[in-house]
Amino acid sequence: GSGEGSGEGSEARRAEALRSNDLWQFAQFSSSFVGEFEGRAEALGANGAKRGSRLSVTRADASGETPHAGWTALVSGDRSLELRPGDFRGDAERRLREDEVLGGTAANAGAFTTATRLADRLVCDVWLRRADKLLALQVAYRLADDAWRFDAAGLARLDAVGAEPRQESPDLGAGLYDPHPHLADPVVLTLPDRLTCAFPKILRDGLGVVSLDWTVDTVRTQVDRVFHQWGG
Repeated sequence: GSGEGSGEGSEARRAEALRSNDLWQFAQFSSSFVGEFEGRAEALGANGAKRGSRLSVTRADASGETPHAGWTALVSGDRSLELRPGDFRGDAERRLREDEVLGGTAANAGAFTTATRLADRLVCDVWLRRADKLLALQVAYRLADDAWRFDAAGLARLDAVGAEPRQESPDLGAGLYDPHPHLADPVVLTLPDRLTCAFPKILRDGLGVVSLDWTVDTVRTQVDRVFHQWGG
């Protein structure tokens, strides 16, 4: 009767609210990151090697389809990834290739985080853009003895192609402004340009946080990728 219809209506409204939020986050990602970027990348750790780095983000809106079904963003260069609006949920998982799975993805105000799993390797991405400058932090873990253990980390410092490269500050980062309570036994790296990267050595039970803290001029921003399980 009426109760059943009311329940169906509530589910439909919830589904529509989720789709609306997906599209909003996808639009946030697009407005912040669609473009061409180039600069340098470095391995974080002892004797970290540096190399040239390039990143391209393009957006395609498929005609004849609803935005939720038809919009895509393609990341290429150092990182290859196809994103869809439905990926921008904390509990979302989508198979990208035969063995690779994309975990929950989020974007807001110039920040972006996601994670992918390929067999026993987990890769977490945290991006932050300010004006024409983009930082892309990548932290990788490997599954061993029932825990995700730190494997490697790298950071790309990129400028929008055609923009005047911003002069980086020689000052080191000041640590994290607001360390997350799930950031246990972390590696904390304070780097030039008032930048701090922090990530756990082990994700126990899939729980942990990867953090990026960056001060540009007088604005300080911290972005956290919080894992409640491997995908988000």
